[in-house]
Amino acid sequence: MYSTFDPKLFKANWDDASLQLSMIEAFEEDYLTMMNDIESALGGDKATLSKATHSFKGTLAYFAAPTATKLITEMDQCAVNGDMDRVSELFPELKQKVDQLATELQQFKATL
Repeated sequence: MYSTFDPKLFKANWDDASLQLSMIEAFEEDYLTMMNDIESALGGDKATLSKATHSFKGTLAYFAAPTATKLITEMDQCAVNGDMDRVSELFPELKQKVDQLATELQQFKATL
């Protein structure tokens, strides 16, 4: 049922259902803006891109989503190092994984 999200690990890390719900709702409110910030920064300077990837890395780390977290971590490191081409290459895969994560979090939210 879940391929990008580990609900058992998420529950283990955040054992309060109301907290889980709040975190998911905050993600739902913010993730599109954060993804847009990254996408907009792809053609810009490395400082702006690094700030955008770093912020989203912190957000994804909360959600027991190892593939998306690994991708954004690599993107963040590439941004810091000024490898803008690599960040651009990884962005479509991140977008796909994050969209999938959003769907899975919505499904999980329905079980709370």
